[in-house]
Amino acid sequence: HQTDQTQMISVMQHLALIWGIQVVGWAISSALQTEKFYDVTAACTYILVTVVALQSVEATSWRHQVIAGAELLWALRLGLFLFSRVLSHEDVRFRKVKVRPMLFLVYWLMQALWITLTNLPVMLVLSTVRVTTATVPASPFELFALLLFCCRSCF
Repeated sequence: HQTDQTQMISVMQHLALIWGIQVVGWAISSALQTEKFYDVTAACTYILVTVVALQSVEATSWRHQVIAGAELLWALRLGLFLFSRVLSHEDVRFRKVKVRPMLFLVYWLMQALWITLTNLPVMLVLSTVRVTTATVPASPFELFALLLFCCRSCF
């Protein structure tokens, strides 16, 4: 089915973007022997992949926009927290690995895997075009999920 193939291609492109950004982040960080870009790169990857996924959808519904907005708010909040933390002190997790490029790469690849697994539901939803659901009211489950997201974001 063409729609399934299109969705698969879209998700694969987003996965390539995630992994590519992490490898480039590792290359720069490894050359500079710094961990300062690690967490910020993760947050920026979430933001970029979500924006690209939303922009690549031919027709977005309110569900696409709510999911993308929630992901963007979460990534921005996390990114600002992690960025302020990295400015204030060294991340001791990387003290011994940032001087060993191949071991440092493992950390970056694990981050790529983490981003892939946690962002996959968002990518799948955003790559799905179902214009017929655009006018369907939110279900109790969707409202509950949104409430959970809002409550979680308060902490």
